[in-house]
Amino acid sequence: MTFYVKPLLGSCPLSQLVSSSCVRLSYLHLLYQQRDSLDCVAEKVVDSGQFYEEVVYGGGGSQWDRLSHFTLMVAASLDQGFREFWVEAECLLFNYRLEREMMGKEVITSVRRLGRHLEEFMDGSSEEVWGEVFMAVKELLGDRLLQHWVECRETECRHGNTLIPFTMVLPLVRVRRVVMSLGRAQVNCRLVQATLGCIFRKIINTKLDILKKSHKEGQLTSVQKVWSGMLEGGNIKTCFAQIFGQFRGYRVGTVSSRGVEGGITADMVEGMAMYFPPCMALLYRELMRERKLKHEDRFQ
Repeated sequence: MTFYVKPLLGSCPLSQLVSSSCVRLSYLHLLYQQRDSLDCVAEKVVDSGQFYEEVVYGGGGSQWDRLSHFTLMVAASLDQGFREFWVEAECLLFNYRLEREMMGKEVITSVRRLGRHLEEFMDGSSEEVWGEVFMAVKELLGDRLLQHWVECRETECRHGNTLIPFTMVLPLVRVRRVVMSLGRAQVNCRLVQATLGCIFRKIINTKLDILKKSHKEGQLTSVQKVWSGMLEGGNIKTCFAQIFGQFRGYRVGTVSSRGVEGGITADMVEGMAMYFPPCMALLYRELMRERKLKHEDRFQ
């Protein structure tokens, strides 16, 4: 299990990055579809014969798992609809791994590593951004509540009374699952798993907000420059176009005798161009490159 706080550094083939990201997106889509019956996810993975790559199934924290996560995160910072889907799907994957695939020792190791990484951020402006997350993790480890939860076998155990910033567990506050005390939420054993899920959600939403924030008013962020094709010769933009094309394919629905359910809008064209017939794809590439079509081409 990983909280994906620090990205990997180095280089990798762009084609492999695209492939791993698209495989992860397929797996996230499967989880999202089966979110009300996650017990059958493993069986569906086996039946489909897919997702055996290290990047997804059983590979939490591996190199390609982390690379594909951060690639999709960058894509999510560019599109609000994709962001809403991706955040929910990643939280499902996190909780699925936490509940069904991780050993107690691995959970504690992961949370301790998260605490060390957050401690590195506790300087300057980063403290304001990550301070509450750091305090929540520090309290969970300091009160030994996490260690008790790992060893506990009772589903409704109310051991412990760890106080963390209430903003870290807003989903639990909204449904009144936690007791409030002087602006802090009281977390006991039965709420540890839900609290870890809330911390994970807070981390990825914070990182998305950082990606979207420009350093100066009116200037493009680095992510926006990549998406506009201003960096890397437009190659990484092509990578994101494939990801968005796959995602929009999920949203469009199935083709029926009445056409495509939901319809295709102008903003979907770029992402779906890879699925055009060869002649149409050629004309589209020509239009994007030259910003115009020849007289005869327009009739096609």
